[in-house]
Amino acid sequence: MTTFQKNRLNKGKCPNHPDKRGMFPCAICGRFVCPDCILEDKGLKYCNNKKCREEADRCHNHPQKASFSYCFVCEQFYCEDCLIEVREEEIGGQKYISYVCKNEKDYL
Repeated sequence: MTTFQKNRLNKGKCPNHPDKRGMFPCAICGRFVCPDCILEDKGLKYCNNKKCREEADRCHNHPQKASFSYCFVCEQFYCEDCLIEVREEEIGGQKYISYVCKNEKDYL
């Protein structure tokens, strides 16, 4: 069992605030955290853990480049050079664009 899977099973208290309930799973490490510890960026919710923030801020293929979006197929962050636009949709008056990385272009 991976660390991510173990963290997903460990629901209950927030690891950063033991007095609060862990309600939101981090998409990167799998830990359940309280509302104060969850961040949402690039269409993904992740915890305010330093390692998770750093992973969300850099491209998987080009660590020197800032990440632009998240590929939901291979579950990694990528810069604009590594992504292909899949679809654009409007929900509640707000525009959303879905991307996959170029490695997953056959997925389309």
